[in-house]
Amino acid sequence: DDGEGRYFTDGFYNKTGDSFDMAAHLVDSSNNADTTYACSGPYVVESYDEGDKSAILTLNPNFPGNYEGVKPSIAKVIYKKSVSATQLDDLKSGGVDVLMGITGGAETDEAVAACDNSNGAFVYTHYSRAGYGKLQFACDFGPTQFPAVRQAVALLLDRNEFANQFCAGYGSVVDGPYGLCMWMYKESQEFFADNIDSYSYNPDRAVEILEADGWTLNADGTPYSGTGLRYKEVTAEEAGDYALNVTLDDGRILMPLHIMWASSEDNPVSELLAVMLANGEQTAAAGMEIEMTVMSFTDLLNYMYRDATVDERYGVPTYGMFNLATGFTQMYDQAFYYSEDPAYMGTYNNNFILDDELAQLAWDMVYGVEAGDDAAYLDMWQKFMDRWNELLPDVPLYSNIYYTVFPDWLQGYDQSSYWDFSQAVLYASIENAE
Repeated sequence: DDGEGRYFTDGFYNKTGDSFDMAAHLVDSSNNADTTYACSGPYVVESYDEGDKSAILTLNPNFPGNYEGVKPSIAKVIYKKSVSATQLDDLKSGGVDVLMGITGGAETDEAVAACDNSNGAFVYTHYSRAGYGKLQFACDFGPTQFPAVRQAVALLLDRNEFANQFCAGYGSVVDGPYGLCMWMYKESQEFFADNIDSYSYNPDRAVEILEADGWTLNADGTPYSGTGLRYKEVTAEEAGDYALNVTLDDGRILMPLHIMWASSEDNPVSELLAVMLANGEQTAAAGMEIEMTVMSFTDLLNYMYRDATVDERYGVPTYGMFNLATGFTQMYDQAFYYSEDPAYMGTYNNNFILDDELAQLAWDMVYGVEAGDDAAYLDMWQKFMDRWNELLPDVPLYSNIYYTVFPDWLQGYDQSSYWDFSQAVLYASIENAE
């Protein structure tokens, strides 16, 4: 950096002392064409097998230790892709030693039973997820730009029953962007009971909210007949480029209550949502249509981020609803995720929501509180939750309880909500290993 910008110059040398073009090296790395793996953590990547999606990691001799000075003692770690249908068979046969983040009723029951029936050969630990599953909305176009529509979607889904079926006792409904393990949530039970709308399943209330918001017309502009799709008269700005809008002869623009939903393939959450919400009789009876488009998760993210750098089609607002999940670190910092700065749209703020109050609360929650003032932080967090709950940029679905299974010879291994494998492995050791 010479004051005119930062860049790589000729004469950059790799670890073998050979000069090479760093810019070309970075391009090759991004295309997975690079065969070297520069790492600065406790392990380095020795090799990667594209065929079975496995990576061999070996100790990094230059790692100085973590924040406590702890260095790993296990010489080799192999990451490999595991398929849920066969993961327990792999565990029992020794094909895999640690299964992380098992969730869902059947899979968790099987994992617990495998441990209980192993005569102590396998053990498990469990912990609440620092995150939640959700329906995420695009809040700047189409029907989902209106909070009333987002609220109606929540009311048309029996979230308690959804969580019961999907989590099967290993998780529960949440009413905001948090995980069950978070101290703020644990200390806010009374606040939630008094202030937070749980949007309990209520199709009649959904219809009331929609009608109050103006979804009271047929496609020809006459009063809603009581069957079929509802329409709302919108301004040209609200109409935007939403492809399904109808323009009447008198110039009025009507928007249909038709939500385009991007759903990832081979996803049990998607399948359950299709049955309980998109194809539910209550949804059609409310005058709403949710059109499901199944795609790869990569495509879903590209559409959600509107990443035109990948392909121009992703940059065109298309889908108003997505289903996925997200997680949090111990630093609950949402300041940029609801920022109104255009620079953060699609990167952090991928709801594309613009609300002065929400943006300010998200900022003040982190940057308006003195370090160590937990009471002030909690107060701001609750105010943020209250405004978020009113706007409902997501429909919260569930927060899981995760199980991790491992053999009894893996000593000192402890995983928790914020302490994953990459940290736990530093403290673990193999019994009787040389």
